[in-house]
Amino acid sequence: MSFHKSLKAKKILLIYDNRLLNISSLAEWIAQCECACPVKAGESLKSLDSLTLKLPVFLSMIKGVSRQDVVIVSLGGGSVGDFCG
Repeated sequence: MSFHKSLKAKKILLIYDNRLLNISSLAEWIAQCECACPVKAGESLKSLDSLTLKLPVFLSMIKGVSRQDVVIVSLGGGSVGDFCG
């Protein structure tokens, strides 16, 4: 069963630390995600300014589906998880 099907979501929004693209196996997996958005990890990511910049991008990726049909997946360290939360 694929990761997507196991979550029973119409859309998965993957928010990931852009440094993970340096790991070939993760880069291949990320490339398979329809809605994947890189972020630069670090304490500055957890600011309202960062959210303000990224929110329009996120919303455009999940346009047309309800909030019950979207799962947000965080891939990276603590600041990425905090940002997604």
